[in-house]
Amino acid sequence: MLDALWPGAMLLLALAAWQPAVRGRAVALEGRFFLTPLVCGTAAVAVFVYGRFDNVNPVAFGLAAAAVLTVFVRTGMSLRDHALLLDGVRTQSLTDELTGLGNRRCLFLTLQRELARGSAAPMVFAIYDLNGFKRYNDTFGHPSGDALLVRLAGRLAHAAGPSGHAFRLGGDEFCLLVPCERKAMPEVVGAGLAALTEEGEGFSVSAELGSVVLPDEAFDATNALRLADERLYAQKYSLYQGDNNSHEVLLRVLDEREPVLREHMRVVAELATAVGAQLGVGGQALEHLRLAAELHDVGKLAVPLAVLEKQGPLDEDEWQLVRQHPVAGQRVLAAAPSMRDVGLIVRATHERWDGGGYVDGLAGTSIPLAARIIAVCEAYVAMTSDRPFRRALPTLQAVAELRRCSGSQFDPQVVFAFCRLHEDIARPRPAGVTAVG
Repeated sequence: MLDALWPGAMLLLALAAWQPAVRGRAVALEGRFFLTPLVCGTAAVAVFVYGRFDNVNPVAFGLAAAAVLTVFVRTGMSLRDHALLLDGVRTQSLTDELTGLGNRRCLFLTLQRELARGSAAPMVFAIYDLNGFKRYNDTFGHPSGDALLVRLAGRLAHAAGPSGHAFRLGGDEFCLLVPCERKAMPEVVGAGLAALTEEGEGFSVSAELGSVVLPDEAFDATNALRLADERLYAQKYSLYQGDNNSHEVLLRVLDEREPVLREHMRVVAELATAVGAQLGVGGQALEHLRLAAELHDVGKLAVPLAVLEKQGPLDEDEWQLVRQHPVAGQRVLAAAPSMRDVGLIVRATHERWDGGGYVDGLAGTSIPLAARIIAVCEAYVAMTSDRPFRRALPTLQAVAELRRCSGSQFDPQVVFAFCRLHEDIARPRPAGVTAVG
């Protein structure tokens, strides 16, 4: 019987040689991997069962035990191989093939995980879009463009630090997600911009960004991505940048209609920007504050001049017209997607800290910080300017009035910052020293 195995083996080799060659087609090996352990394990179990009814040679019994042990070892090896394969596939599905950074799916999962923790620790999330990369690709070729992306990605990962995460969304878009204190967020975002900037002979690559503070401004990954993308769009394609910007057009219209109002808004914008910087507002938020301060009265274009220039007190119908000008201002600004956030600030500039303002009756910190800053600066400029129905107040008296209304009409923190700024500007300086504000 043993000699019969030799010609049988030859027949099997001949049969294998007779089969057509398999090329260009994946062969499923899982069945072959599990067939041998299954057959050997079954044979070993059969030996053990047979041993219950008749004597079994000790050598056969030992071989059966070895077969069972081998089945366990082979099964463990198979499970390990499958775990390694699954881990490799998962890593590949979450990694950008070119740069080695996390991809869009990895970003979404990381945002979900970090926000689901419910931690109060703040994080800054920023989306960056490269400027000049297409020209670089067209000039130096795609291999050089890929090499540039790898260099920029490495610098961005370094800027993220040990506790942060860097991602490539695809093309020339990158992301940063870094836990840090709020006062350090401008520095972190700026480090990302610096990492994605490179200049050389015949090229210059830089980046624009849109950033979000988490979890303050978004509580889920979808809204975080949407808000950051909107702000990136506003930064990159903003209608208020360039020669034909929309906010300059609105200011010119105001200037033609009422030159005094244009100057009033300019002074309010300067003061609001200085107060915002003192309160730690920076980056895009400070730019939105400046624009909202410049345009906070743009809704007065919808108020008749006869009402605005009336010498005496306004009647109830006229007051209704005036109280609606923040809404009109928001509608005008909302026509440009890039000015949507600015419009929300403008709408809230006449709210009061105690909730007695208009148009939505907001109170306390539910009023945007930028709107609270503009309210204080606008009140100061209004009090220290001549009006048709009264003369301007002295600056010290105007500051005293702000302090009196602190905690009722105005945010106490903003009033304190404004007064400190006012004292710095008004303080006498040695000869030759110029105050810059």
